[in-house]
Amino acid sequence: MITPEELINSFNLEKSDDRYINRINALKESNFNTEIIENGVEQAIDVIDKKQGNSFVIYGEPQSGKTELMIALTCKLLDYGFKTIFVVVNDNTELESQNFDRFLNACQLNPSPLRDSQVEELLPEQLKLNIPRVVFCRKNSVRLKKLIVNARNFKDRVILDDEADFATPNTNINKKDAESTAIHKRLGELVKLEEGGIYIGVTATPGRLDLNNTFLNKSEHWVYLDSHQKYKGREFFFPDNIQETENRYILNILPEEYDDPKFLRHAVLRFMLRTAYLNYPSVEPKGYSMLIHTAGRVRDHEEDKKLVDSVLHRLTNHDQRILNELIKIASGLFETSEVESILKYLLRYIGQNQVLILNSKKDKENVLRACKPQVLFTFAIGGNIVSRGLTFENLLTFFFSRNVKGKMQQNTYVQRARMFGSRPYAEYFELCVPGTIFERWKDVFEDHELSLRFAKGGDLAHVQSENTRAVDSGAIDKDNVSIEQRERAIGNKFLLNYELEKKIINFDHKISVVDFIRELIDEQLLSYNEFPKTLLTYIEEKSPSGKHDQVLILTRGEDDNKTIFTGRKRIDWNDDKLMREGGKGLIGSVTKGMREYINKTHFIFPVKSLDGTYARFLYRAQLGHTILRNLKNIKKRS
Repeated sequence: MITPEELINSFNLEKSDDRYINRINALKESNFNTEIIENGVEQAIDVIDKKQGNSFVIYGEPQSGKTELMIALTCKLLDYGFKTIFVVVNDNTELESQNFDRFLNACQLNPSPLRDSQVEELLPEQLKLNIPRVVFCRKNSVRLKKLIVNARNFKDRVILDDEADFATPNTNINKKDAESTAIHKRLGELVKLEEGGIYIGVTATPGRLDLNNTFLNKSEHWVYLDSHQKYKGREFFFPDNIQETENRYILNILPEEYDDPKFLRHAVLRFMLRTAYLNYPSVEPKGYSMLIHTAGRVRDHEEDKKLVDSVLHRLTNHDQRILNELIKIASGLFETSEVESILKYLLRYIGQNQVLILNSKKDKENVLRACKPQVLFTFAIGGNIVSRGLTFENLLTFFFSRNVKGKMQQNTYVQRARMFGSRPYAEYFELCVPGTIFERWKDVFEDHELSLRFAKGGDLAHVQSENTRAVDSGAIDKDNVSIEQRERAIGNKFLLNYELEKKIINFDHKISVVDFIRELIDEQLLSYNEFPKTLLTYIEEKSPSGKHDQVLILTRGEDDNKTIFTGRKRIDWNDDKLMREGGKGLIGSVTKGMREYINKTHFIFPVKSLDGTYARFLYRAQLGHTILRNLKNIKKRS
C-alpha cells in the first residue's frame, strides 16, 4: 500500500499548471470560439512578461464577453504563479452574485473563488498559508478595509477590477491637500503596486481611467478585445445612416414629448405579441424580457409598473378596449393568416408574467430573474443599476426614454446600451427611443469609437463634441490633461526623402487622400506608425461623399510651385514637434478664405522641418470635436 509520503511525492511529480488550457478546452467542447479570449489572455500576459507596467486596462465592448475573459485570465495567472487574485466588482450585491456565480461554475478554476466575507471567517493560521486564492469583493470601502487587514499575509497579488472606470478613479485628484477617494485609496492598499502587485482594469469605457491617471496606467499597454462573430454592438444598432437599421432590428422613434402613456402601453403590447410569435406553437414557451428605463427615481419606476400591471390585468380579464388595441397592433405586425393564432396563444399564456422593479435597493432576486427570464413575459423596470455590467439574456424590447440635461457623458451612456450582445433574434428586437436621444446616443458612440481608434494607433486622444463629454470633469487630472480644438498631430515624425516628398507634392486628386496614403504605405515610403491604420479607416467611414470630403493641404513656395508647408515664417513654430507651440491650430489659418477647402470634412496637412529632413501629418476634422489628451501618456515621438 502506498504511504502518505509516496503519495505526495508522486503527486508533486505529476502536478502541472493546466487550469488555463483545461478552461479553453472545456469552452471548445461546448462549441465556444475561444480565439478572442486566447488572444486577450496572451496580450495581457505579454504586458506582464515584458514588465511594461504593473497597471493596465483590458477593453471590450459592452456585453461582449469580458467576464469569460476574466475567468480564463484568472486561470492563466494562477498557472503563472500568482498566488492571490482579487476580483473587485461594483458595490451591488446583484452584480457581484452574477459574476461570482460565473466564476464558481468554472470547474477548471482551482481553487474555487471565495467572497471576502468567507475570508473573514478563516482562522489566523489559515490566513498565513502561502496558497493560491481567488477572492471576490465589492468596491465598498468598509469591506475593502477589512479585506486589506485579513489579506495582509497574501502574496503575489493581482487585482482584476470589473467595470474599472466606475468608483475606482480618484475624483479628488484636483482638490489640493485632499486624500484620495476612499475606493481608490483602498484598492491601492490592496494591490500594493510598490511591492510588485499588478492592477488590471476591465471595462468598456476606459477613458475615465486614462484622463484620471488611475494607478498611472499606460494606454500604450492596453489590451483590446475583439467581439465575437455573433455580437451585435455599435455598428449594428447605431449605423452611420439611420436608414440602415431597417431589416436589422425594429427602431421605434418616440415623439420628443412622450408623456402620453399610450406609447409605453403599445410598446408593452408589441413586446408580448412578438414574444408569442417567437414561441408559437410551443407548449414549453421560452421567456423573453422587456427593459423599461425612463428615469432614475423610484417613484417613476412605480408609475411604470402600475401601467404594465394595468395592461396585464385588463388582458387577463378580456377588457374589450385593450383587446381592440391588441388586435389592431397584431394586424400591423403579422400576416393576416397568423394573427388569430398568435392572439389566442398570447391570451392562453397571459398568466406567465412577472413585473420586476430594479433600482438601488437590495432586490437581488428581481435582478436575477430579470437578467435570465424564466417567465414568458418578463418586464424589468430599471434605474441606475441597468447602466452597469448586468447581462440581460433574451432581451426583446428596450424602452429607453431617460434623457439628460446638458451633455451626455460617454462612459455613462455607452454602458447603458444593454441591448448589445448576442441577439440571434435581432430582427424581432425593438428599441423604443425619442429621436433626439437616439441621435445623441449615436454621437456618444462615434466620439468614443474615434478615441479608441486613436488609442489603437498608438496615440490616445479623447474626443468630445457639442452634445457629449468624454468623462465627468471632476475625474480629469487637470494638471496633466490638455484640451485641443479639433486639430492634432498624428503618428510619428518620419524622414522625408526626395522620392516621398515628390510623390506628396504631385498628389493626384483623382483618388482619395486615404487611398493615396495607403499607396505610400504599400510602397513602403510610409508605415502605419506615421499614419495610423485606424484613423485611415475612420476617415473613410466618415466620408459619405468619398474623396470629395477629404483634402490634402499643400502650400505655395516662393516660386509659386506646390510644396510641403514649413513653419519658417511663424514665430511660434516648434521645429522639433513640427507644430505650433501650445497645441494651437495651424490648418485653419493656412486654408482661410480658400475656395478649394470649403465644405471639406477631413483635412490632412503634411508639414516639414525647417531643413526639410523630417515631416509629419497634422489632421483636423470638421465634425465639431474637442480633443483631450493625457500628457503623462504621450509617447515620445521620434
